[in-house]
Amino acid sequence: LITNAEMGDQKLRWLVFDDQRLGLHLVKWLKQEEQDVTIVRIGDQFEVSELGDQITISHTQAEYDALIRNLHERDKLPHRIVHLWNVTSQRQGQTEGDAFADAQRTGFHSLLFLAHALKEQQMTAPVQLSLVSNSIQEVVGDEVLRPEKATVLAAGRIIEQEYPGLICRNI
Repeated sequence: LITNAEMGDQKLRWLVFDDQRLGLHLVKWLKQEEQDVTIVRIGDQFEVSELGDQITISHTQAEYDALIRNLHERDKLPHRIVHLWNVTSQRQGQTEGDAFADAQRTGFHSLLFLAHALKEQQMTAPVQLSLVSNSIQEVVGDEVLRPEKATVLAAGRIIEQEYPGLICRNI
């Protein structure tokens, strides 16, 4: 996502969407590098931790708007966003319809809600958005692919076209 050389002595503000603790090592490393990190988790309602470094949101545009508004009010609008919600374990016991709905909620819709909320704050500085996912593309040939998650690839393209200040990359 970024190397020590790229960061240099810059103190950047990071927003990490991580609900399965995948980003734990990333967040730990960023904090060791004295970066300003806020973690976003999935929950039932908008909630900010006591220290303000963790925010819980549900899957509504209003909650994403509240997230970005809260960051703006605290002068913590991000320079970098790492969206890890599309990295999931293999689905078990889910119907195809449920799997598709979950993938859209945590992938496609999440990204569109986020982009819209950022645009509403009229951010002027560019923001790098790294969309991290798994089970979407064939790499070695024996992966179990989850086509319901592939819409995240389209979201990245749409976001870059519709929101010029957001620089997206799919990982």
